[in-house]
Amino acid sequence: MTALNLILYIGIPAIFAAVVYFGRKLQILDTVAERLDMLERKVESLYERFIRVEERVEALWMEKFIRSAD
Repeated sequence: MTALNLILYIGIPAIFAAVVYFGRKLQILDTVAERLDMLERKVESLYERFIRVEERVEALWMEKFIRSAD
């Protein structure tokens, strides 16, 4: 067995294992990116709802103070 054969026998499975390992890591990164996008949409939705509630409360307070001032 020559050194070249030994390198090929060890190297090819090692390269295959590395490709599989990094592929799984990339899949995990894709999953994390998808979940972050979903979380971002939910946060935007909550922000919009908060703004609407804030506007309603502001309008109610303005009505109350305007009526009490008259």
